Amino acid sequence: MGTGLPFTRFLFPQAECVLCLAYTGDEVLCRGCTQQLASFAGEQVWSNQALDKRCSRGNLAILAFWPYAWPLSAVQQRCKFGGWRLGGRMLAHLAAQLCAASPELDLTDCVVVPAPMHWTRRVRRGGNHASLQGDALARALSLPCAPHWLKRTQARPQQMGLPRRQRLKNLKGSFVASNAVQGRRVLLFDDIVTTGSTMRYMAEALYAQRAEQVIGISLMRVD
Repeated sequence: MGTGLPFTRFLFPQAECVLCLAYTGDEVLCRGCTQQLASFAGEQVWSNQALDKRCSRGNLAILAFWPYAWPLSAVQQRCKFGGWRLGGRMLAHLAAQLCAASPELDLTDCVVVPAPMHWTRRVRRGGNHASLQGDALARALSLPCAPHWLKRTQARPQQMGLPRRQRLKNLKGSFVASNAVQGRRVLLFDDIVTTGSTMRYMAEALYAQRAEQVIGISLMRVD
């Protein structure tokens, strides 16, 4: 005999919006956040990042889905610094839907490679949120995920808060790719893109090991 309660009540028994924590009754998202997400859906932006002249490709195309703004920015902050895995996976699944619907994005034979984190920072935070979200994105797109294809070898100051000029050079030489990327198409994932320098240095490391193509994917962009 049924209980009469919506299935979402068993998943989210506190009946709070998973984005802003407002009371929602039986809904997963409140009305305000639902409207906000709908307005964000049309704000996908492609950008190009120039790569080192020694790379086989002249630039890296990066697709960012949403502006870094409330309520999504609050969800990502909780995932990144508070270990809120449910929220992180939710954003990754929303991004996967937009990936699949994008006519400009060819996912044929792609392997998702999430941005790596130096082991010292990974220990402090209790894990790598980008790896968690990259894996969720890959699963939603039915693509393989290979976090071991890219490694961060140097601990550098965190990009957040650095002046633009310093951000552009801070991570140079910090990434090393596996030779397993040779001849493969890579969907390079990171949660937030600002100057694009992190994506650039990761892509250069992948191309140094003769990746066939690297496409950058970011959940949010800081305009």
